[in-house]
Parts: sequence; C-alpha cells; structure tokens
Amino acid sequence: MTLTMSDYQFIAVHSTCENRETLARIATDLVENRLAACVQISGPVESIYVWNGSQQTGQEWLLVAKTSRSMFGQVSQRIRSIHTYDVPEIIAVPLVQVSESYQAWMESMLKAN
Repeated sequence: MTLTMSDYQFIAVHSTCENRETLARIATDLVENRLAACVQISGPVESIYVWNGSQQTGQEWLLVAKTSRSMFGQVSQRIRSIHTYDVPEIIAVPLVQVSESYQAWMESMLKAN
C-alpha cells in the first residue's frame, strides 16, 4: 500500500531564520494561538544555498513546530506574517508514527483540528 501525505494526521513544520529572536516570536505566536502543540528552536545551523545567482553560506536557527496537517495553511500564514525573509522556508514532514499519549496531548493543545 502506498501512503500519501493525506494519510498522516500530524506534521512537523520546519522554518529557518538568521536570528533566534524572530523564531521565538513565531514559536510563541503559534503556541499561544494553538496552531502548534510544541515548537522547538535549535541552532545555530549552517545553511548553504543559492540566492540571487550566487552561492551563500550562513548561520541560521531552525524552528520545528508540531501541528496537524489540517493546520498547515494557518501555520504557514502566521510564519510568513512574522518572518523577516522574502522567501522563508516553510516545509512540512509527516509524523509517520506518534505514541498514543503524545497524540492525545497534541490533540488537546491544538484548536479544532
């Protein structure tokens, strides 16, 4: 059986930024508005990418927000409204397996999922 993204109820949304403070504002907003059950910030991490035609290397911070797949649009919108980048990274990966107790906790933390 082939699984698709719609088969997974929960996702981890990733975003990076040049400073921790911006991600802390995003994390606080997502949790306060019950769009994410938990948000982790780690870093700094080194990013290598092409921007405006030239290769760049820089330090960034990584945000990982655990939420439901149905909330991706709202989470993405909130990240874009606070983020400082013109093109912020906003990607989701499915949480393939989640323990029953963690799933119950996530469901209780998220508004109507």
